[in-house]
Amino acid sequence: MKTPTNQISKASLFFLILFALPSVLEAQQMLPSVKVLNGQGRMIDISTIQSQGKPVLMIFWKLSDMASCKNLETIFQTVNDSLKDENVKIVAICTDDAHSTLQVKPWLMAKEMEVELYFDTNGELRRAMGVNPPFTFLFDKNMKVFCKQSGYCSGNESILCSKIRDCINQIGEESSD
Repeated sequence: MKTPTNQISKASLFFLILFALPSVLEAQQMLPSVKVLNGQGRMIDISTIQSQGKPVLMIFWKLSDMASCKNLETIFQTVNDSLKDENVKIVAICTDDAHSTLQVKPWLMAKEMEVELYFDTNGELRRAMGVNPPFTFLFDKNMKVFCKQSGYCSGNESILCSKIRDCINQIGEESSD
């Protein structure tokens, strides 16, 4: 038997979901306000990353996972080889624990990868964004998610380049308006 309380509860739940869901989805389109370590060892709020009017490729990876490292290398090489003149910003979010962070910069230097480096040693950013490495985000010039890829991008380099070019074209169209 339906009681007035049950009907009110169901209606309340329906409207709560109806109005809360769009804000949750919108919140996932931007970077959350989470503290991470930058490459210089200073705590910063990740939401303060600036695009400088260009696409930002953000890669979550782990030095302790060789396949994840290979994924980062592949993405870096692809962007450098195919999109060198497009000025794409590459942000690498290392999700290893604090004990591994001392090995990250020498590894990147040995691979000659120039990326903007951040450390999410406590996993707070990873959890806030609902991802596990490897995971790749492409942000537009307003730092809104343009597209995302769960898993390894290796083998899908042409798709990645196509998405980046689409983002660049969108930025160009918005700039000419």
